[in-house]
Amino acid sequence: MRAFNSLLLLVFLLIGLSGCAQRPAPEEPAPEVIEEAEEPVEITEPGPEAQLLQEPIRFYLDIAYAGTNNPRQRLDILVPDEPNYVPMPAVIYLHSGDWRSGNKSEAQQAMMALLHRGDYAVIAVGYRLTDESIWPAQLHDVKAAIRWVRARADDYGIDPQRLALWGDGAGGHLALMAGVTNQAQDMAGNLGAYTHIRSDVLAVVNEGGVTDINALLSQSSEIDRASATAPEAGLVGGLLRENVDIASAASPVHYVRETTPPVLSVYRMEDTMVPHQQGPLLHGRLDDAEQEHYLLTVIGDDNEAKRTEVKERIYAFLDRILLGRNLRVNPAVID
Repeated sequence: MRAFNSLLLLVFLLIGLSGCAQRPAPEEPAPEVIEEAEEPVEITEPGPEAQLLQEPIRFYLDIAYAGTNNPRQRLDILVPDEPNYVPMPAVIYLHSGDWRSGNKSEAQQAMMALLHRGDYAVIAVGYRLTDESIWPAQLHDVKAAIRWVRARADDYGIDPQRLALWGDGAGGHLALMAGVTNQAQDMAGNLGAYTHIRSDVLAVVNEGGVTDINALLSQSSEIDRASATAPEAGLVGGLLRENVDIASAASPVHYVRETTPPVLSVYRMEDTMVPHQQGPLLHGRLDDAEQEHYLLTVIGDDNEAKRTEVKERIYAFLDRILLGRNLRVNPAVID
């Protein structure tokens, strides 16, 4: 009987141990999933950006700056692989296209020589065109982009205190408007997450931008400015003669004041789109206000030598303002 009881005890003990072995272990807490903030992706594999991959730069494309999904409210950041300054000053580039066409990718060619110098980062900014929005949407986009760059500058090794604008054609007009309205909060719009950040710049480069829209009606060009198809009509939302107030509000000549940063403008005497007289209209105001300014006039047919000379003078201007170099900007006519 004692042996039987011992055997029975052993059986119960084995059953108990078996039950313990089959009991599931307590569940461990699932690992915390941390959602990463949406960040630009650096392109490192061949694709549509193959040309950029051949250059000694890093680049980040199609970054939203206004808190929207609008593909036109995007910017690209181009950074030298081996910058000469840390952090780097930056040039914000605005493309051409009569406010109704064009793309920020224009900067990839226009600004590559500047990037090769290693002194500046380049930010190429897209903005809403006139098939989508009229004035002042374009200015508000540019201001929002400047604020985004200043707020996120540390992420890309950019100096938020040393920003300049460079625009061509319609981009020149927008660069001027953004510059001459430095510190004008009522002109800054309310786009994006950084409305508390300032949107002023230290310098403006303007290549052939319109400075006085209403004055175009009395200046000779191949465009009929009185027509509904004129690019300026698209900008102001109707015929210029019927929208004089809006055209004035969109004209840089009316905003020159002591907060206007140094300006360098380039106008070509043979330009059939934007009359060269647009340059003196603005620079006369800058002279009266005793603001630093340079008006470069190019005469004769376009050629590589003249384009190179223009670029060298622009570089001297940027180096003078953003790098603090004691350089003279040559104002002589280029012919």
